[in-house]
Amino acid sequence: MIPIFFLFALDSLPPLPAPADLRCPEPAIQFDMDRDLLSAESYFGRYYGGGITCAWSGFFIKAAYTRDEKWLAGTEGRAMAAVALPLKSLWFRPFFNGQWIKRSADHRQIGAGIDAASDLPWFVLVSGFRYDRWQIPDVDHEAIGYLSIYGDRFIIMPQVELNVIYRADGWEPFVSARLHAGVFHFGLGSNVARSFPAPHFDLEYITPRITAGISIQKGAINNTLASYYDRDKPYRYPVPLPSEELKFGIDGKGRLAFGPVRLGGDAALLEWRSRLAPDDSFYLSLVHDLDELRVNFFIAATENISRVELRNALYLRYEKISKMIPDVPKYDLLDTLVINYGPAYVSLEVKYLHTREGISRTLPRIILFNSRIGIRGKTFEIFCAVFNLGNGCMEIFEGSYPGSRQVVGGIGLKL
Repeated sequence: MIPIFFLFALDSLPPLPAPADLRCPEPAIQFDMDRDLLSAESYFGRYYGGGITCAWSGFFIKAAYTRDEKWLAGTEGRAMAAVALPLKSLWFRPFFNGQWIKRSADHRQIGAGIDAASDLPWFVLVSGFRYDRWQIPDVDHEAIGYLSIYGDRFIIMPQVELNVIYRADGWEPFVSARLHAGVFHFGLGSNVARSFPAPHFDLEYITPRITAGISIQKGAINNTLASYYDRDKPYRYPVPLPSEELKFGIDGKGRLAFGPVRLGGDAALLEWRSRLAPDDSFYLSLVHDLDELRVNFFIAATENISRVELRNALYLRYEKISKMIPDVPKYDLLDTLVINYGPAYVSLEVKYLHTREGISRTLPRIILFNSRIGIRGKTFEIFCAVFNLGNGCMEIFEGSYPGSRQVVGGIGLKL
């Protein structure tokens, strides 16, 4: 049977890690509340599911449910609701979100919180708080808070920031101070609860065309469970997660835009005192004394030839780390070519993972092709797509395989 898809994104590999944008240090005090949107999607056949997204006058609701076996077979449901409440010199947004994922295990998370910003005569305050309850299957509670104070009436703008994470073993505050001088941005911070000092220094240069930055850090790294959780991997998570610790780490990031071309990437050299990694039962635990080198690169370009528009985006990742860390390919790649001709389009996507060490054996390289052809209008889309065009059947994790070749067709609606 050919499943019918409505606004459904095709993907069966865990997403390749795309280079992250450099953090913009300026306070976000303007918010777009005028975009009203209503979209719905559903699909059925061998897989089934659906979702809805609604944004209206500051309200935002999104919910989805899927059952598939594209990679780790199972079901998942997600929901989020938020409302933006702007006042004269105060903006705040309470929100709620939750997810239930039953693939390699039964994982559940529910959270709520509030974000706020205030424009005072000499300062801008940006703050927020959230609480998360995880069941994976043990129960874990986390609370996260942050407060940033910007002096926005000065030639060199100062900033003081406090971030706090609360877990079962106590509070973990991180304090930093920053200076913003035109296109240059300096920062120095440290964890102040444990392994003090654990300094983190960063320097950034940001213009509309060029972005560059470098950061140096050492000591304990305290992150939330959400920052490590990956639904597309069969990992098991201890709660609370132990903190990773760096002997020394340096990373650089950059972007360049000229004409229709954008390129950039990041590179990091890390000397770990302790790092989280899966053991022979996929249980995350600390591995000690190892080095890691990782490099991400991307290039994207658009070219117009008469009425034909060509768009290409290439993401490449290289990682060198000890073989004792499983499931890390030395190379992975994602390349997408899209050809648009008026309302019609065709696309081809190539995904590649190099050979890598599994839990007990070496896993083969993976190459998958996805293609799609369709017609887009302002409020609708009609398409036909083929996932896993070559019908490849190679393990990404031990015992986990991609779905077989699937031909799908569908209609999307967006108001």
